Amino acid sequence: TGEHFEEVFTVAGSTTFDGKDCYKLVINDPTFEWKSYTVQGDENLLDISNKFDISQYLIMENNDGVDDYWDVYAGQELQIPTSYAKKTILFIEKTNFVPIMQEMHCDKGMYERYEFLNFVHNPTFPATEFEVEHEAYGF
Repeated sequence: TGEHFEEVFTVAGSTTFDGKDCYKLVINDPTFEWKSYTVQGDENLLDISNKFDISQYLIMENNDGVDDYWDVYAGQELQIPTSYAKKTILFIEKTNFVPIMQEMHCDKGMYERYEFLNFVHNPTFPATEFEVEHEAYGF
């Protein structure tokens, strides 16, 4: 809610990324924790992560004996996070307010990083680009 905005969202100054001047935004989720979940039916980690909007990777990494995304069974008790990340760091380009770097952190540290390099803002495309007959698509 609005009254907790400053506890969750912080503008942590400026930085340079990929030669671009950026705002550094830090998002801290005070509700992040681990909870027990029992695998239902023929669910896999993708099903569970989609159900709760959480990271498949975090589920796998934080449950001994789960070695891949399909290595779960009905009735199995898992520890799952209550949200996607405990902390998110974003670099927002100052000229067009587009995020160009994102890091996701859990209580053990960073587990995902995305870099959006060579970003072109509002590119133009020829009309033929979206036609079924476009030879590059091999339809």
